[in-house]
Amino acid sequence: MLMPAVDPRGTANSRPTPPERGLQDYLPLIGKTEGEKKDTGDRPSFLGRLGAATAIPLMGVLLNLITSHNKYELSVKFLDHYVTGRGEPLKFDVPEEWQQRIAQLYPKPGIYKNVSSYEWGIRDLKNALGHFHLKVRLNNDGSKQYVITDRYQFSYKPNDKFQRGRHGFELPGLDSQRAERIRKLLPDTEYQNPGGFKEKFELRKVSGKWTLYLPWQFLVDWGVDFDLRGEFSKVNSQSLRR
Repeated sequence: MLMPAVDPRGTANSRPTPPERGLQDYLPLIGKTEGEKKDTGDRPSFLGRLGAATAIPLMGVLLNLITSHNKYELSVKFLDHYVTGRGEPLKFDVPEEWQQRIAQLYPKPGIYKNVSSYEWGIRDLKNALGHFHLKVRLNNDGSKQYVITDRYQFSYKPNDKFQRGRHGFELPGLDSQRAERIRKLLPDTEYQNPGGFKEKFELRKVSGKWTLYLPWQFLVDWGVDFDLRGEFSKVNSQSLRR
């Protein structure tokens, strides 16, 4: 939600006065940013998303649900940036657990495309990125520099007979009693997935964890794709057999 700009010169006993704003102040909100121009699909404008969120706050409610019950820090941060941002690139600090695993599996300099983290046992990494690109290079001091890049977006699988391209968000902090209440509040709107099947909002347990499934069309309509980048350096990392 946009907060009104205020004049910082207000006194301790008075409310700061909003400065006068002209049409030129609102023009940046009307046109598309560079990030929005790169966004895939036919999505509403920023003002359109903002207005709809005010009138029908479903995305805000679902985002709050995910952030309140999801213990995975970067998964939440990336989703929030996708929903509330305008396609701006995002740089992030790579958690130490991610660094250790990546350095162990990729000790040699090179460029590695479409690295999959699904079998690594790091749930925040799996939920936040899943697949990513990795570049490893040698620094002058003998250490190695690791650069993670990715495009945060929600894709679909063509001819998805087994519906493997659905998008779910794990909610490990959710208990069964609250989950049942939430289930009753979810809309029953049906969406057509380009993979060839219909889908709805759904909350169910997967591998023992409550998972909220959001329709692909809903996600791409109310978010903007963006580029991610994270870097770290390591010395004398040991390799694990892949």
